[in-house]
Amino acid sequence: SSDGLLSPKRASSVISSVSRRKIAEAYEKEERARALVRTRVDHAIHDLDEDILGPTEQHDNTIHFWACLSKEQKLAMCRVTEDLPLAVRDLGGLMNPFKSLLHGGVKMRILLSVMLLIRLMLNVFTTAVPAYHLFRNEPLVFRTPLRNTTLFDGQLTVCRDITLDGRELKNTASLNGQLLTGAIIDCDTFNVDPFKTRKVTFCFEAFIIVGASLMSLIFTIAFLLKNDSFPEDGSGKMRGSARANFIMRRPFVLVFLPRIAVSFSALQPIALISTSCARKWLVRGDLAMYVGLVFKSLFPHRNFAEWLFIERSVSGVGYIVRFIAEGLLVILLVLLGMQALLHKLIMLYISISFVRWTSWHTRSFLLFLGFVNQMVGVFDHDIIELNRALLLRFGGKDGTWSAARMHSVHQWFGLVFSRLVQGRIRSHDCSGLMALAAMFNFDSDTVQHMWLSRKRASSLEAVREDRLAVFEAMLHPGLYGQPREARLESMHSHLRQCQREHDEVWETLCMACGGEQETIRSSILHHAERVRLLAELQAHMADLHDHKAEDSEEEDATEIRDSCESSGDDELSE
Repeated sequence: SSDGLLSPKRASSVISSVSRRKIAEAYEKEERARALVRTRVDHAIHDLDEDILGPTEQHDNTIHFWACLSKEQKLAMCRVTEDLPLAVRDLGGLMNPFKSLLHGGVKMRILLSVMLLIRLMLNVFTTAVPAYHLFRNEPLVFRTPLRNTTLFDGQLTVCRDITLDGRELKNTASLNGQLLTGAIIDCDTFNVDPFKTRKVTFCFEAFIIVGASLMSLIFTIAFLLKNDSFPEDGSGKMRGSARANFIMRRPFVLVFLPRIAVSFSALQPIALISTSCARKWLVRGDLAMYVGLVFKSLFPHRNFAEWLFIERSVSGVGYIVRFIAEGLLVILLVLLGMQALLHKLIMLYISISFVRWTSWHTRSFLLFLGFVNQMVGVFDHDIIELNRALLLRFGGKDGTWSAARMHSVHQWFGLVFSRLVQGRIRSHDCSGLMALAAMFNFDSDTVQHMWLSRKRASSLEAVREDRLAVFEAMLHPGLYGQPREARLESMHSHLRQCQREHDEVWETLCMACGGEQETIRSSILHHAERVRLLAELQAHMADLHDHKAEDSEEEDATEIRDSCESSGDDELSE
C-alpha cells in the first residue's frame, strides 16, 4: 500500500473481497455457458422434424385438426386430397394414344403444323439474310427514296439527299458518296459493333437454326420412308414395324428439333437475367436434360449423360467453385444475349425506321416479323409447360433432372410414339403425315389429356362420401391420446368391415354381368375407387408402424447428451 504494510486483518479482508469477486465472475461465466448449452438443446429440439416426434404424436395433431373442421370443410379436404385421376385403364395413355395425341381433330393438327412450318421459314430467313452477307463479306444495303443505309464491317453509314431549293428529289443516292445531279449527299458513319461480335452472333445463330431445320427435314423424310407394316417371318414372333422401331430409338428428334428451328435465337440467354430462370436452366438441369434428349435421339447408341449430369459437390469448397463458375457462365451468356439484341435492333432501325410502314419493302416486313417471332421464342410457354408436366411425373420429390430421369423421359416418348404409329393410325390414309402432325404439336395439353381420365374423375367424385367415412375412421376423436396398439386395432376393425362389404358388392357385380353394360361399367369403376381407399387406410396404418421416427429421436437425444457431457455439465446431460 502507499501507506506502508497492511495489517494481517486488513490484508485478509482485501484478499477475501478479491476472491469473492473472482468467484462471482467465474460463476457468471459458468451460468452463461450453461445457458448457451440449454439454448442449443432447445433449438435442437425445436428444429426436429415433425416426424421425429413420433407417428402417434403426428396422428394426434391430425386428429385435432380434423376435429376442428366443419362438415363442409371435411368434404373439401376429401376433395383436395384425392388422388390424381390417372388413366390407369389406358396405361397412362399408352393403350390408345391416337385419340389423345390428335385431340382437337386431325385437320386442326395439320393446320397447326403448317403454321409451325411458316414460322420456321420466317426464322430461317431472319437469320440467314444477315449471316449470308456477313459470310460473303458484303454490305447490307437498305434503300429508300431519300435515304440509303448500309451496314458493313460494323460501320453504319446513313446518306441523305439535301436539295438546294427545298424541293424533294425522287432519286436514289449511291452509297459511295458520289453526288447526283441536283442533290447534295450528306453521309454520317457510326461504329455500331466495337467488340466485333456481330459476325460471330449471326453465324452461330444461323448454324443452329439452319442445322436444326435440315435435320428435321432429313428425319422427317426418313420417318416417312420407313415401312409401317409388321414384318413377317417363319418363327411366328411378333415384331414391330420399321417405322415404330425408328421412332422408338429417336423419339425426341421430331418433337424438339422443329421447335428449335422455329423459336431459337441468340436472344435466348436474355431470359437468364431472371435468377429463377437461371436456377432452373443450370441447377435444376433443364438445359442438360433437353440437350441430352436431343443428342440421345440423334445418336441412340452413345451415352452423353455422364458429362451432362455431373453430381453437385456437397463439400464447401467444391460447391463454392461450382457456384462461381455457373455465375460467370450466366453473366457471359446474358452479355452475349444483350449484344445480340443490340445487333437485331440496329437491323430493325436501318430497315424500317426511315419510312412509313406502308412503304416497307418485303424484306423489311419479314425481318420485323422474324424479330417478333424470336422475341416470343425467348419465353416459349409450350416448352415451359411441357417441362413442368414432365418434371412432375419424372422429376422426383426434389424436382431436379438426372441421367436416370432423362432416360425415363426418353423411353416414355419412344413408347408413346411407337405405340401411335403401329396402332389404329395405320388404317388411315396419310398415316405418316398424321403421326408427324401429332409429334410436331406435342405439348403439355397433350400430356394432360393422356395421363388423366375423365371417367376416373367422375368415379372419385361418386365415392367422396366413402372417402369421408374412411377419414372419420382414421381420425376419430376417440383415438386422440390412445396408444398405438389401440389406434391400429380400431383401424383394423374398420378395414375388415370395409373388406367384407366390398366382397359382397363384387359378388353382386359378378352375378349381374348380363345386365346393362354401362351401369355395370360405372359400378365396377366406383368399386375400384373404394378399394383404393382401403389401400390408403392401409398406408396410414403402415405409418403408425414406422419405428424410424423413434430411432431418429433416440439418435438425436444421444447426440445432444454427448454435447452436454463434453461441456462438463452432468446435471444438464441427465
